[in-house]
Amino acid sequence: MQDLLRIPSPKNIIARRFLPKATTATNASAEDAAADGRMSGVYHASRRADSTLLRLQELQGQFAIRFDSSGTLHLLPAAFPFGAGITFGRLAQNLYEGPANSRLAYVEKPGGDSHFAQPGLILQHVPWWFDMRWIAPALGASLLIILLSLLAWPLAALWRLWRKKKWSEDTADRRWHLAVRLVVLVDAAVVFATLLIFALGSADYTILGDALDPFLIALYAFAWAGVLGAVLALWAAISLWRSASISRWSRLHHSLIAMSCLMMAWFFVVFRVAGTSLNY
Repeated sequence: MQDLLRIPSPKNIIARRFLPKATTATNASAEDAAADGRMSGVYHASRRADSTLLRLQELQGQFAIRFDSSGTLHLLPAAFPFGAGITFGRLAQNLYEGPANSRLAYVEKPGGDSHFAQPGLILQHVPWWFDMRWIAPALGASLLIILLSLLAWPLAALWRLWRKKKWSEDTADRRWHLAVRLVVLVDAAVVFATLLIFALGSADYTILGDALDPFLIALYAFAWAGVLGAVLALWAAISLWRSASISRWSRLHHSLIAMSCLMMAWFFVVFRVAGTSLNY
């Protein structure tokens, strides 16, 4: 019996050989925190539209991933990354479990192609210039300036008519002012038409067929006009700053419009609203 007691337990041998020691817990926690910082960011699905108008789905298809102090992963829409979002608890290093036993794994690769993965889904890092966390507020601010300008111009015209006073005594200034209004109208029309296409397409996918091609061609033409018009709006703002016959508020207003038109032009080109393809 004493000889049997001297024989080491196989369970103890395996535990000492393969399980981590308790003294390494602090180091592992520090490493996990560093890994969380590397994994945080904005991601989008690897299967996506990049060369057609459907690239606009990025507006709702990007996700922000962040971690709290306990190592819990939070998945949120990148366009509005606030609140708790969908939470995934840490199961092991680079492995997380969320609602309905869904799991999310982080695959780290030395070449820079690290990503999160689920069965049938890969989430890749989004480059900074394509990050919805700045695009959404910049686009929202630009649209607000454009819409408020469209609403303010007729009211201001009626006010000047009642006071019998021109916006500027300089004919060139008034021409720049008219040209900028046309650019803003084109941008607003493109945004409205794009929203209409997606609203109708969401209600009935059969609409997205060959019969829509003439409408798409017109949309692309107006969008490219808006892109070129952004250059005109910028030049108008520069020219109006040199004019002494308009108020400082009008100069500032046209500067804001120019920046908004440039943002809209960038958005039209990057998100294929100013496109050439009739495919989806």
